[in-house]
Amino acid sequence: MNPKYKIYLTSIIFFIIFCAEVFGLIPFLLSKINFASADLAKKKQNFESIQKKAQQTTVAEDEYQAIKPRLDEINNSLLDRSRVLDFIMVLEKIARETGNQDEISIANTGSNIKKPADKKQSDETMEFQVSLSGIFPDLIKFLSKVENMPYLNDIDNIQIRGYGGEGNGYGTEGQLASNAIETTLNIKVYLKQ
Repeated sequence: MNPKYKIYLTSIIFFIIFCAEVFGLIPFLLSKINFASADLAKKKQNFESIQKKAQQTTVAEDEYQAIKPRLDEINNSLLDRSRVLDFIMVLEKIARETGNQDEISIANTGSNIKKPADKKQSDETMEFQVSLSGIFPDLIKFLSKVENMPYLNDIDNIQIRGYGGEGNGYGTEGQLASNAIETTLNIKVYLKQ
């Protein structure tokens, strides 16, 4: 064979091998680059997600530290289950101090819940039904003192009936009042867990 043909043949073979490597290697390298960039993008997204959660956690911790002093105050305003009798005695004392006759009963406990959705709320509260006899200004004094109690409570469902001038109620001095009223109200007190 002619050396000139050998050089051409060798050059063509090297060119074919070079093209095969270039055309075979480039797609392989591109696929590796795409895979690596997708993996890097996913890791970056995970990192940003973790960073965002860490920032939210820091914000939540700051908010918790800001309200932490109030949490103790709120916790102290909840009635301990073992002190329910003390709460009833305080209600009776307030009624006497404001010139009202009272009758107090427990209106709602966990045993008379009708709906399962109410169970959680019943575990957190206790309702008392309070019946008072007195005059209207004494009722206002009673309501004011109950609202200013150290325990977190709600007063609702107030029903007021007059005695019709017969004077069956008592005023602050203990005498029968012709403007006497009878009041029934519910007091919901929040309990410690």
